[in-house]
Amino acid sequence: MNVLRGYKFTLVMINSKLKLQLDVCSRVLQRNNLLEDFLDFVGTNEELQAYFKGTTIITRYGNYRTYKIEEIDFKLSPAATFDQRGEKVSFQQYFKKAYNADIYDLKQPLIKVLAQMKKQIKKNQNMEFKPQYIYLVPELVSLTGMKD
Repeated sequence: MNVLRGYKFTLVMINSKLKLQLDVCSRVLQRNNLLEDFLDFVGTNEELQAYFKGTTIITRYGNYRTYKIEEIDFKLSPAATFDQRGEKVSFQQYFKKAYNADIYDLKQPLIKVLAQMKKQIKKNQNMEFKPQYIYLVPELVSLTGMKD
């Protein structure tokens, strides 16, 4: 396991004055990637889905963002393509170009995660939040926290 150290800050109103609250925090990271956890799992795809749904993962590239697993998509793999600005790009090509991250197992399923809630203003001026999902490659992410 690895421990990532960081800070968490919030602005708080105390006695009509704005104060900055700063906390030291840590996050425990598993050393192995999520694909290795998938391969070690004994059970059906449905059991794998149920076991990992809702767990927190962290990317091992870019800015080390955390996400919660919404779904494991067994129909998609890193060889699958998506539309990026009018051009068909595979997930493998995208991660190589954007993060210089190599993907070796092209048969692994992809992980569907909630990226953000996108704001939309409707005709009647009501604001609506629409979820935006992205897909991540298990080989490039790790679980956070400690196992049972």
